[in-house]
Amino acid sequence: MRAGKAIFSLLAAVGSTLLILSGGCGLKSKPQPPARVIPGTPTGLRAEVEAQGVKISCAVPERNTDGSALTDLEAVEFQRGAAPEESCPTCPISFVKVGEVTYTYSPGEPMPKGRVSLLDPVGKPGLYKYRAVSRNSQGELSKPSGATQIYWDFPPAKVEGLKAVGGDQKVELQWSQVTRTADGGLLPSDQVAYQVFRSREGGGFGVAPLNPVPLSQNSYLDSAVQNQVAYIYKVRAVRKAGERLVPGPFSESVEAIPQRLTPPEAPKGLVGFPTSVGVRLVWEGGPGKGVSGYKVYRASQASGPWELLSPELVVTPYFDDKTAQQGRTYWYSVSTLDDSAAPLESQKSEPIRVHMPKAPTPAQSPRP
Repeated sequence: MRAGKAIFSLLAAVGSTLLILSGGCGLKSKPQPPARVIPGTPTGLRAEVEAQGVKISCAVPERNTDGSALTDLEAVEFQRGAAPEESCPTCPISFVKVGEVTYTYSPGEPMPKGRVSLLDPVGKPGLYKYRAVSRNSQGELSKPSGATQIYWDFPPAKVEGLKAVGGDQKVELQWSQVTRTADGGLLPSDQVAYQVFRSREGGGFGVAPLNPVPLSQNSYLDSAVQNQVAYIYKVRAVRKAGERLVPGPFSESVEAIPQRLTPPEAPKGLVGFPTSVGVRLVWEGGPGKGVSGYKVYRASQASGPWELLSPELVVTPYFDDKTAQQGRTYWYSVSTLDDSAAPLESQKSEPIRVHMPKAPTPAQSPRP
């Protein structure tokens, strides 16, 4: 009996010791590899025709896929794939790397932002497809960006000699014909057309030209404009490649301000009559669309010379000449001014004659 109790006590002591040791040291978990950090995908991929090839560009990602700041971007890779054949538009496309934009910066420096670009010297006409991926310093690649495709051929040369002349609610454009490609080669006239772009001061040109159908002639009339508004224009030639258009570089920008060139009509129906304060003049109409006001003139004879009675613009269809003297005869005429920034004045109206009678002499009382 005593032996059994001794064995039980020994086992209890060993168990307590194991529990103490277990609680003091703890169990070690299996080491885990560090979590993979995947950089974000480049955005805003664009492909543009250049004389030497295709210019590809995209916006640099600023964050990783887990939402953390991307602080170790090593490069942005651009990849090119052959565009799908017309016979198999759904066949998979194989992309190959054509180049990359690398980054070198010290730890702690701010990450580059904005856009990066690369020129792909494709070498021969054809349809090309591109995408972009970002890579961090651990070699982790982002998901590919959305793809974009472009047709490349030797583009036409830059449009030269662009001129713009503003008229009444219109702007006329002319430029020199483009006869060569950007690399100096001859360009047949039946392969050349033109696109016109317009902006207003402080605005952008947009992506769509004014003319949905490219122009075959080297001139353009823009009648969708307003007078006294500044418009800016630029033009580019496009090369016809079947149903595709290969754009060339833009011309230098020029500005034009449409304005009225034809003076308004002279006022009609002018009449005048004496009043207690002078001579009242009245005519038809009043300031309206395209009219800012009137000028009133006076002369001592129908042939002039004419004196301006209204230094300030008259904005009503009537006027009082308070300087007319009794007993005298005057000739009057009125002109119209338009609402241009530099107003155009009409011819004078047909002159009218108004006699300002003398005041009656007071009757004298008979002498006694």
